[in-house]
Amino acid sequence: FQTLALWRGLSLKGGRFLSSIGYLNDIHQHAWVFQDAPLPYKAFLGGALKQDGVQFKWVAPTPVFLELGAEFSSGDQFPGSDRNKNGVGGSSIFGHIGGDIGPSYAWRTGLSYLRFSPLDRDYEDVDSLGGAVSNSFTGKAKLWIVDGVLKWAPNGNASHTNFKLQGEYFQSRQNGTLTYD
Repeated sequence: FQTLALWRGLSLKGGRFLSSIGYLNDIHQHAWVFQDAPLPYKAFLGGALKQDGVQFKWVAPTPVFLELGAEFSSGDQFPGSDRNKNGVGGSSIFGHIGGDIGPSYAWRTGLSYLRFSPLDRDYEDVDSLGGAVSNSFTGKAKLWIVDGVLKWAPNGNASHTNFKLQGEYFQSRQNGTLTYD
C-alpha cells in the first residue's frame, strides 16, 4: 500500500517495494536506459534493494525539492539475510535535494545510509584451485550512497532532445564473522 498524501507532504508505503535509496534503485528496470543493473547495484545490493517493510517519506514545502525518509524492513534480502524471525533486520535513511536551473536544466543530489544484520548469509566463491567454496557471513553490514543527477532538455521538452548525467558512489563496511568453506 501507498498513501497519496497524509499531512503536509508526509507519505507512508508498506509491503514489498523498491527502496528509495540512491538515485536508480526505486526506478523500475523497464525504465532504465540499459537492461542490466550497474555494477555497484549488483555488488552491494544484489541488483536492486527490494524489501518487505514500511517507508516514511516527507517532501518539505520549500522552493527547492527536499525529501527526507526512513525505511524499516525484515532485512531478508541481500545485503541482509533471512534471519528466520520477525522484527527489523534492515533499516535505511535518505535525503534528496534538487531543483531547476532555468527552463532547460534540473538537478538532484542525495545521501543514503543502510544498515543490515545478516545471519549466516551464504555465498559461493572459488578457491585457488578453481573449486567451489561455500562461505557465510554473520554481523553488521553498513552502506553509504552519495548520488547526483543533472538533466538537460531544451525548454524542458525531453521528447526529442535530452541529456542526463548521473553518478552514484557506494561505500560498504561489514563487521562480523566469516565462515570459510
